Amino acid sequence: MSFDLGATKWALRELHVDGLVDAIRGTDEAKAERRRRLIEHAAEVRSKAQETMVTVASGALALSVTFREALVQGSTTASWLLKLSWVAFVVCVVCVLIERFISSTRFVVHAVEGTSPTRPEKPMLATPHLLSQVGFTVGILALAAFGWVNL
Repeated sequence: MSFDLGATKWALRELHVDGLVDAIRGTDEAKAERRRRLIEHAAEVRSKAQETMVTVASGALALSVTFREALVQGSTTASWLLKLSWVAFVVCVVCVLIERFISSTRFVVHAVEGTSPTRPEKPMLATPHLLSQVGFTVGILALAAFGWVNL
């Protein structure tokens, strides 16, 4: 089955459906709208991922701290893994909070001033996000290693 894009554009023009012609052609406005939607989707995915990391990290931290006596009771050699996971989970939660604060204040400033983030601002916005992901990963791995050692 062959598909002639030119014939489709012509048929859409004849039917006076210019919006679809622009979408097929890929005008600057359509490209800008598609880019805006992708950025919004990426921000939504990032926000949901952060919420999930905070929920899991704080839950694992709360449970492991609450039941630390039962967890550490038979294992004195690997208790450092449990403490490492606590530190990593705290780092994760704190970095997510810092990132949310920085990004919200910077985006408000940029919205009011009509500017974009500058080159020095980008690492300031990316560093807490990266640290939160590293903290979450280290926390999960340390907690899993603690459980593995104590099987």
